[in-house]
Amino acid sequence: MTEALINRLSDQGYNLVIEGTGRTTDVPIQTATMLQSKGYETKMYVMAVPKIESYLGTIERYETMYADDPMTARATSKQAHDIVVKNLPTNLETLHKTGLFSDIRLYDRKGTKLYSSIETPAISPKPTLERELNRKVLGKEIQPTLQRIEGKMVQNQHQGTPEFQAIHQKLESLQLPPPPSSNTPKIPGL
Repeated sequence: MTEALINRLSDQGYNLVIEGTGRTTDVPIQTATMLQSKGYETKMYVMAVPKIESYLGTIERYETMYADDPMTARATSKQAHDIVVKNLPTNLETLHKTGLFSDIRLYDRKGTKLYSSIETPAISPKPTLERELNRKVLGKEIQPTLQRIEGKMVQNQHQGTPEFQAIHQKLESLQLPPPPSSNTPKIPGL
């Protein structure tokens, strides 16, 4: 259905934004080739985020969709996510080498441009993407996301899932102990 829609809209000259996972190179190559044969310029923009943020994003998307309509909510298994994460840097490098895209850009979630093949055509995007995927994330950085997801999971009554348990445990581990009360008597020597 997606292919038919792309074909039909491109025949009519619409500007298109096509989203994909980057799991393989076949579809982006075929789509870019087809669009270029119709006179389109093709560019590729990639979200580059740490693995944990990416996976949490799949959980949050599912929980949001579930709250809207449980029948159409789209879950992504951890295994499927991890396969994409593993293959994406090499797939992106392959796509860069094809020269099919007039620009390949990497952005973080804040919208900061991390890479552009126009600015550095001889440099592969792979190292930049790998660095971002493998970037260590501090607990305080993901705590708001974890809290948001936990709230959505409670709303959707998904407290029995392994994902909820893992998120809940991580949040508990991030809780700071309460500061000592200023009224607490100080014991000399301690």
